[in-house]
This record gives sequence, C-alpha cells and structure tokens, in this order.
Amino acid sequence: MADTAKQFGTLKAKNAAERAMEAVIRAQIAAELAVQQAATTQQASDAAVRAKQQDLCSPMKGTLKGAKHFFDTKPHPPEFSEGQPLDIKKYQDALAQLSNGAAVIDFPPQAIDYEGLPSIVEGIKTNPNLTHLNLRRSIPTNTMTDAITTALQGNQTLVYLNLSGNKMGDMAPEEPNLTALTKLKSYIDECETLRHIDVSENNFGAAGTEQICQGIRESISIRTLDLSGNNVLTGPEGDDEAVENAATALKDMLTKNKFLNTLVLKNNLLSNEQVEMLADSLKVTTRLTHLDMSGNVLGSPGATLIGGIMAENKGLKVLDLSDNKIGWKGIVNLADAIANKNSVLTSLIIQKNKFGISKEKQLPPAPTGDEEDAEPEPEDPEEAEARRKEEAAKAEKEYKAAEKAVLKLAEMMKVNNVLKDLDIAFNSIGHQQLCLLTEELKTNTSLTNCNFEMNHMCSTVAGEFYESAITSLAEALAVNSTLKSLNLTWNFLQAQGIDILAPSLAKNSGLRVLNLSRNFIGDDGLRTLTKALVSNASLISLSLAANEITSRGAKSVAKLLNKGSKLQILDLSENLLEAEGLEVLAGVVPGTDVRALDLSQCAIGDAPEALQVLLGSGSQLEKLDMGDNPVSTTMVDAATQALKRNTCLRGLMLWGRQDGDNDLQAELAVELLQENSTITALDFGFANANQELMDRINNLLRKNSGV
Repeated sequence: MADTAKQFGTLKAKNAAERAMEAVIRAQIAAELAVQQAATTQQASDAAVRAKQQDLCSPMKGTLKGAKHFFDTKPHPPEFSEGQPLDIKKYQDALAQLSNGAAVIDFPPQAIDYEGLPSIVEGIKTNPNLTHLNLRRSIPTNTMTDAITTALQGNQTLVYLNLSGNKMGDMAPEEPNLTALTKLKSYIDECETLRHIDVSENNFGAAGTEQICQGIRESISIRTLDLSGNNVLTGPEGDDEAVENAATALKDMLTKNKFLNTLVLKNNLLSNEQVEMLADSLKVTTRLTHLDMSGNVLGSPGATLIGGIMAENKGLKVLDLSDNKIGWKGIVNLADAIANKNSVLTSLIIQKNKFGISKEKQLPPAPTGDEEDAEPEPEDPEEAEARRKEEAAKAEKEYKAAEKAVLKLAEMMKVNNVLKDLDIAFNSIGHQQLCLLTEELKTNTSLTNCNFEMNHMCSTVAGEFYESAITSLAEALAVNSTLKSLNLTWNFLQAQGIDILAPSLAKNSGLRVLNLSRNFIGDDGLRTLTKALVSNASLISLSLAANEITSRGAKSVAKLLNKGSKLQILDLSENLLEAEGLEVLAGVVPGTDVRALDLSQCAIGDAPEALQVLLGSGSQLEKLDMGDNPVSTTMVDAATQALKRNTCLRGLMLWGRQDGDNDLQAELAVELLQENSTITALDFGFANANQELMDRINNLLRKNSGV
C-alpha cells in the first residue's frame, strides 16, 4: 500500500543527503504553517523549528548525514523508477483533494495526463488552502509544465513547491526550452508566501539557472532553494556567455537576497573554476546559513577555495562537501579555515572523500619466502626488493599526507569552540589516524554530534582487531559529557571493542543517541554492553541493527529494560531473533519507556500470543516495525485484536512474505481502523487484497491523520 508506506517515511530517498534535506525542509514548513495558523511571531517560528529538530523519534540531527529517521532504512515499496506502473488511485485521490480544498497535495510520479490537467490547473488557481504542492517527477511533457506554471501566476497561498525531476527545459539534446522557467521566474518574483522551492534534477543548465536566480534575487519569501542536478554553470558548447550570465545571476541572488538561508547545489559537476566565479559573493553573504555542495568535482583546489571563503564568511553554519574528492591538501586548508576563531560554522559534513589511509592496508608486506609465484617466471630478487621498497616509500608518503590532514582536523577540534556537528563517515581513516580525533574528544566541549561511520576504527574486516582507536574513544567517553550523538556503524568493533567501550558507557552522563549497527558484536558483545548500560541514565536511543544477535541476545536486552533503562528508541533489525526473541521482548517492553521498536528482518515467524502482549493495552509503544518478516493471518488477527484496546500506537509495519488470505487480512484492518482512531500508519502488505478494501483502509487512515 503506497499511501500507507509513505506514512511511515519508507520511500527510499535517492541518497542520505536527500533524506536529510527533505527532513529539514518539512520541519521548516511545519513550523511556518504553525506560525501562520496561530498568527504568532518569528520567535515562535524559531522555537517550532527547534522543537521539531529535537523530536525523540529522530535519533540524530538532520544536519548529519549519518542521521536516519526511524523506519527509514528498509524501503517498502521501492522508490519510483522508470517503467513502474502508475498509482492510479493515488493520482485520483490527489485530484479530488486539490478540487476539495486540501492544503497538502502530493501527486505520484508520472501521474499527470491531459484528461486531468484542466482539473489541476483549476485547482491551483482556485484552491484557497493550498500550501504544499509536490509534483516531483509527475509532469511528463513540457506542454503540461507550461500549463501548470501558467496556473501558478497569482497564487498567494503556496509555502512549498516541488517541481524536481520533470526535465523542465532539459538541455539534451538541444538548448533548454525556457517558456516554463520564465513563467516560474515571474511567479517566484511575485509570490509572497512561497518559502521552499525544489527544482532539482531538471537539467536546465546555465540558461535555466539564470531564470530561477533572477526570480529569487528580489524575493522576500524564499528561504530554501534546491538546484541539485541541473548543471547550473554549464551551457551549450562554446557558449561562455550563458555560463557567465548564470554565474552573475547566482552572485546577485547571494548578495542581494536578504531572506534565502538554504542553498542546495549538489550533483552539478561544479569544479574549482566554477566555484571561483561565485567566491566573492559567498564570502560576503551573511543570510545564507546552509550550503550543500556535495557530489561535485571540487577536488583539492576547490576545497582550498572553500576554505578561503569560510575564513571570511560570517553567516554559514552548515556546510556539506561530501563526495568531492577533496583530498588531503583540501582537508588541510579547509580545517585551517574552520579553526579560525571567527568561524561561525556549526556543522561540517565531509563524507565519502576518503582522505584517510589505513597503514596496515597501504604498506606492502615484506617478503617472507613462503609466497607462491604469481608469474610464470620468477622476478629477479634484487629488482623485486627495489620495487617493494619503492612502493613502500610511496605508500609511506601517502600515509604521512593523510595523517597531516587528520591532524589538521584534530587541531580544528581543539581550537574551534563553535562546531557542534562533525560528519566524516565513509572516509576509511583507520585506527591510527582516528586516534588523533578521539584524543581531542577528551577535552572538546563543543561537539554534540559525531558520525564516524565506516572508518575502520577497529579493523577493515571481521576477524582482525586493533584496539588503539576504540581505547582512545572509550577514555574520551569516560570524561566527555558534551557529546550527545555518536554513530559508530560499520567499524568492525566486534565483541572485543565492546569489552573496551562498555565501562566508559556505564560512566558517561551525556550521550543520548548511540548507533552501533553492523559491528559484528554478537550475543556475547551485547551481553557486555547491556550490563554496562544498566548504570547509564542518559541514553535514550540505541541502534544495534545487523549485529549477529539471536534470541539469546534478546534476553540480555530484556534484562537491561527490566532494570529501569531510559531507552525510548531501540533498533534490533536485521538480526536472527526469531519468534523466541519476540516472546522475550514482549514480556518486558510494555512496562518500559520504549516508544519506537524496530524488529524488521528478524526472521520472526508465527508468534501471535507474543505480539498480542507486545501491543496490549499496557504498551507505551508508538511505532513498531516488524516489516520483512513472514506474515500470517494469525499474526494479523493478533495485532488487530490487541490494537482495539491500544490507544498509544500510531504506526505498525507488519509486511513481508504473505501466508494467508489477503482479503481477510484487509477486512481485519478495516475492522480495526473503524474502532481505533489513533493509528495513522498501518501496513500489512496486502499484496493481492481487494481494491475496495484497500481504498477503505486508506480512507480510514486519512481520517485518523486528519487529512
């Protein structure tokens, strides 16, 4: 059920960055709508945004790419792709909602046809409540785009507009058709309510960029602009004037617009030379607080240039340079600039730049005499030794360069007391160089969020183990009370790493969110961890996904929860808990503080009695994800019967391999939703259920959601 799955936020975003940005935008929209409805002050809006960001169901701040909202890891159904059947029912519902005055309209991909186009045009013109219009990948032709952008003229209600992925003025194979973009420019310039606009993935090139930026230049309403995937500074071959015009429009927008605070320029093939065209404007803009330039080709020169910009800029607080191949020299210069005492940057995101090198992997081993010849003829021993020494010298040089880069980051952590979020995920730094950073956590009093995901903290493969970095981190956590969120996913901690870390977690009084997913800790490591966490009174979110945990490990978790744990969010997904693990957890979870529980992909079979206990009237759970487990009619019946007496649960995912009568399961869902008005998201899969029953379920969920 597409509508239901969407309620859970399980539609897969294109990448982590897109999910994080969408979360930020939606939070801003929600806050501003609340402000409009209550007619309160700007201070109330700021408070609403802060409250949204502090929602306990969001394990880490949206500014960190390692942050994943609960239920955001196993998409069901998959994200739209070309050739996927159109969701006719969702399209018809969106048309009806638009005509009936709904505020939020969300069209499915490739939905709009010429038959429905007049209704859409009329709805945009006449719907007095329309605040949110999502047309992502929904408009198949330029003619339709022209009609819709024409209809927008005069609209003074929209707050959020998404026109991404509509090939609007597509550059290939010819120059872009600017008709729709010119109309959009006019609308943006005149509309006083529009806060957030997404025109990403339209490939409109420099000419389209010029139009959009000219429209926003004098706007007093726009706060967020997403220009991702548009080749913003690329024009037809040989047309340097188009590129210069686009750069001028971007610079004017940055310097003259006093309200734009978030600019997304990711995946635009931006080079050092192109960023240099914008450098002067980026240095002086003070209103812009969020800049996303991830997925470009800045390289080391580009990162150095950004460093120079940051040394002078007094407004940017969030900077994302992920996946830019910025290299060791780029990291050195960037860190130097952020170490500047005048920097106001609070979040630095530099994922996937691979500036670290593990010495064990990099240095070639010396010959032992036992190697098998890989070549038919043996290499001359003297030549082989000379080649090995040359490779070793080169590797050592690269290692020293990488070490210098990490040292600069460590120095930045030491002298900068403003930076709160540091995201260095997927950089393969290795245990020796990570020590340089973890040592600084012993004295740092500003960082509150650290994402160290996939950095080979203890090893590069399961079976090996290096203790230096995890020992240093443990020593830091024993004394650091400032750090609130720590992501150690996929660092091969294993049980040995937990043995080292656990005593410090018992002492730590600041950490609230801890992600230890995909670390091969097993039941023995989990037993050590849970024993330590009995003494921890601050942790409220713990992720242990994919850690080779069985029902024996579930018993360790149960003991922790039984001893007064403060955990509110618990992720045990992708472990082999089976039905016995569910039975163990069901016996304790209802009497605890746990509000969100993820047991998806845990091989849980038929355990209806345990599920009834878990969802009984005494349960405090608000979200339960048991997706991608075998689903029987018996389990569905147990859930529906229990939830008739439950007034806390808002969302339940119970989809997977179907075993039973889909229509009967859908009838049980209808019966439940007729009695329970608390549930706003429900997914039993219903792979082959009667369409009429599915429609009734969707309508009841909308009613419960107030839509």
